[in-house]
Amino acid sequence: MRKLLFTIIIIIFVLSNYASAQDNWKLSAGVKYPRFYSINTDPSNTNYGAFLSFQNNINKSFVGRISLEYSHMENNWFSPVSFDQTTKVDLLQSNFDLLFYIIPGSSISPYAYSGLGFFYSRLDNQATAALDNNGFNIKINSGVGIEWCISQNIKILSEYGFYITSDSKTDGAIGAGEAGGNDSYLAFKLGLIFSL
Repeated sequence: MRKLLFTIIIIIFVLSNYASAQDNWKLSAGVKYPRFYSINTDPSNTNYGAFLSFQNNINKSFVGRISLEYSHMENNWFSPVSFDQTTKVDLLQSNFDLLFYIIPGSSISPYAYSGLGFFYSRLDNQATAALDNNGFNIKINSGVGIEWCISQNIKILSEYGFYITSDSKTDGAIGAGEAGGNDSYLAFKLGLIFSL
C-alpha cells in the first residue's frame, strides 16, 4: 500500500510539473563545426555540418531532445607510397539527449546535457584499407550550451558538445596494436530555437 501511494504521489508531482512547464514544444535548426579530437590521424579544419532538433519540456529544469545531424569531417595522414592523404568522413546522426537547465525561464539560460546517439558513417580514402566504407555505430553525447532569448518565441542557441564513439573506426584509421580504442570529436553549434 505504501508503494502504491508513493507511486501515485510521484506521478501527480511529475504531471503537475509537466503541465506547468512553459513553451513545451520547440524546434531548433542551425549549423555546426565538428572536429575530430582523439583519433589516430591529424584532424583537418575542413569540417562543417547542420542539425535539426525537437525538444519537449519534462518539467521546468529538464528537457528531452531528439535531433538529426549531418557532419563532414576530414583528417590527414601520410602514406610512404602516395605521401599526404586525406580521409573524408560523413556522419548522419540521430541523438537522444536529456538537457538540464541551470536557470530555467531566464532570458539567458545555460544548460548541460548528456545522452546517446546512433550514426551512419561513410568513409572515403581511409588510412586502414581493410575497414568498410560504410557502417553504423553508437556514441555517447555530452556538452553545455546557452539559450539567448531574442523574443517570446525565438531564441539563439550556442552549444559545445563532446562525443565518444564505441570504437576506433570512425576516423578511418586503426592504430598499430590498438585494441578497444574509441574515437571522439567535438562540435560547436549555432542556431535558432522556435517555440511551437
